[in-house]
Amino acid sequence: MITVTIGDSQREFASRSSIHEAWINQQIEERRRDAGRDPCVRVHVVLQGVDLALASATCAGSGGGGRAPNTAESSIVAMWQELELGERALSGGRLVAFLKRAFTTAG
Repeated sequence: MITVTIGDSQREFASRSSIHEAWINQQIEERRRDAGRDPCVRVHVVLQGVDLALASATCAGSGGGGRAPNTAESSIVAMWQELELGERALSGGRLVAFLKRAFTTAG
């Protein structure tokens, strides 16, 4: 299961095919328009051998789960960094690509 929280809206996705791209893009664009900046996006990945929380650059607070990531988690973190989801202007397309790849990597 991957839980995506955009601003104060949340959705859970149980599989790659359940990812609702239109919802993701709509939430990001509505919040960007209303606030004049990218929204906070948090992603919690709980799949076989993976329990990982990630956040976009606009989220307050810091991460750190208290343990080093395992191999599968490290791969997912590398994808997040490769797609620059925690570092630059948020893109719904890059977030969707990340979610699809995360299911593939952990599956």
